[in-house]
This record gives sequence, structure tokens and C-alpha cells, in this order.
Amino acid sequence: MSFKKSKPCLLVPVLIYLFLILTDNAWLSATQISPVIWQMRLKLKIEGNIAVPFYRETDGTYLLEIDWVGFIEEDGLDFVIYHLGSCSSRSEFCPSVPGSQAVPVAPPEMKLDYVEGQVEQINFFYSLHPETVVCTAAFNRPVKFRLPSLPWSRLKGKDLQPRRRLLKGVRGLTLPRSFLNKDTIRQEFSWEELIEQEAKEAEILPQIYRVKISLELERCRLRPELQARGWKRS
Repeated sequence: MSFKKSKPCLLVPVLIYLFLILTDNAWLSATQISPVIWQMRLKLKIEGNIAVPFYRETDGTYLLEIDWVGFIEEDGLDFVIYHLGSCSSRSEFCPSVPGSQAVPVAPPEMKLDYVEGQVEQINFFYSLHPETVVCTAAFNRPVKFRLPSLPWSRLKGKDLQPRRRLLKGVRGLTLPRSFLNKDTIRQEFSWEELIEQEAKEAEILPQIYRVKISLELERCRLRPELQARGWKRS
């Protein structure tokens, strides 16, 4: 199943518009002025084939589309993150039974945790909270869908951990550092992952996920007296 075009999230243009006001049209400056700040947007699309062992007639597809928007500021090799927020335009379970209606699922929150600057490349680390989503409308009891892996190793908790296997693609979000010479950067990443949960925790299900991420960076230049103050820094 291919990803469907989602409706635009109204939060994204509103947040960007507010930033434009704060910078007093400094975006139009054509000169190289420090610090260098990039408007950043992560667009995440997940499509998962969900197998439900105790409700075979309601196997189906979980669809999630979520955006994160903010700014990153060059700080030597590394970067400072300014969080604006994330917004989901779709989070739903579609039963495979013909004629069934898609049911909404409470979406996770997407966060940009760290931007690691190296001499030759830049690595982007994001996370989804919580790591599972819960669907109740299509079943007699709450059913959990465990979300795909992050592109970096996370600490293992006390809960039973599923077996994960990369079927296709590469999970990491990495850009060559030479891309920073551009004013606009757009890059897409995709992979496919199999999740197999231990049988003793049957409510968390075996799944195959197809993940697609679009990373967009737009250079903006600020006059020194208009440097952003009071934002949440990471």
C-alpha cells in the first residue's frame, strides 16, 4: 500500500509565521551573518501491516503521518535545537475487512532529541513518545501497536523487548556536512522493519512497518540584535 497524501497541518505554517515576525524580515538578508540558523522540518510517514492473533478478521493497517518543526543553530561542529512542536495529520487503524471504516488512534509525540555534528557528516536523532500506540475502537479490548525502531540504540527497559529485523533500507538519518553550503536541503530516507513480539505478551503484535522520512532544512540569516531569545534549547 502506498502512502496517501495527507492534509496540511495548520500548526506548521502558524509557527513559521510567528518566527518570521520575530526576525523582523531578517530572512531576506543576503549576507553571511553569524549565527547560522536553519529552519527544520521532519515529515514522518509510517505504514504498518498489523496481525492480530486473537482477532484474525480484524487484521489491518496502521497509518501515521506526523511532522516536527523547529530551528537548529550551528554551534561549532554541533547544533543547538529550538523546539516549536510536532503535529499529527493522521493516526488510524484500517481493518482489512471489506467495507470497514478506519478508526482513529491517539498519536505519539515526535521529538528531535539530538543533532550530532561531525567533521564529514551530520546525524539526526529523533524519538516517538510513547513507543506504543493503543487501539480500542476496532477490538473488544485495548490492542497495542509497537512503533518502529529509532535510528539509534535506546536503553532497554524492564519490559519484554520485541525482536526487530531490518528488511530493507537504512534507519539512520545522515547528511554530508558539505550540504551546509546550500541554502535549501531536502533529503528522503526509508526502510522496512519486521517486529516479532514474544508470545507471552500477545497484546503487542507481530508487525511489518514501512517508514519514510523527509528532512527539510532552509537557511535563515539573522542580524545579531535579532538573535532568538527565550526558546527552548537542547
